[in-house]
Amino acid sequence: MFNYLQVEKSMNGVSIGNRMKTIGMKGISLDEVIFDKTVIPRENVVYISGKGADVHREMVINDRYFAGAQIAAALRTLISAAVKHTIRREIYQTKMWEVDLIKNKLTSMAVKLYALESAVYMTAGLADVQKTEDIGCEAAITKYFALKCTREIAHTCSTLLGEDYYI
Repeated sequence: MFNYLQVEKSMNGVSIGNRMKTIGMKGISLDEVIFDKTVIPRENVVYISGKGADVHREMVINDRYFAGAQIAAALRTLISAAVKHTIRREIYQTKMWEVDLIKNKLTSMAVKLYALESAVYMTAGLADVQKTEDIGCEAAITKYFALKCTREIAHTCSTLLGEDYYI
């Protein structure tokens, strides 16, 4: 049985142990928490009587939803920078955005972003309406699709932005 507690590193008797390896959850640290005669205030006990594992599972599933939305927001910013660059830049006395190949690349990125945002909205809407195991699967698929879109859009943007924007 697990309980769900909120603790801070600065509390007396709390220390952080080894970091655990996670698969598919990059950006989330999962660390061992060591309690040594720690007094936990009652307001820090979120769930009692064995509901801690359920809370943890919900948090991991919700991270899948947020990952797709966060990636979509970042891609929107990246595409916006690429569009602004193509409006300012000239190639052979022609505005870059007037070239058909560039228009096709910008359109392709916008379509991929739209598809990603639609998948995020659909998955979030399903999660609001029904609570089944399928939602976790939908969220994982959305996260995978978001990562695939990131690779393709980031590559296209780096090609459009050129040497001025290499880090």
